[in-house]
Amino acid sequence: MEWEEIVQDDQIIRYLREKPPKEILSFLISNKEYEAKFYRELAEGCSLESVKTLFSSFSEESLQEKDELYGKFQLLYPEKEPKFLEL
Repeated sequence: MEWEEIVQDDQIIRYLREKPPKEILSFLISNKEYEAKFYRELAEGCSLESVKTLFSSFSEESLQEKDELYGKFQLLYPEKEPKFLEL
């Protein structure tokens, strides 16, 4: 399967293709928040300290990326808050 076919068949890409930038940015922010929570829960469930540290660092990185995206959202859309989007 060619890359273009994979991209065309991807549900998220098809969904976001029709959305305005504000909604795409909102999606990215909520996705980073979910990602951080996912990694944090993985870290909490680990008994190996090295793996726990790795997942914790992934969680922190996702939170930093979420904060950066939120800052960009605030610059572009002052006095607005991102909406959680469901696929």
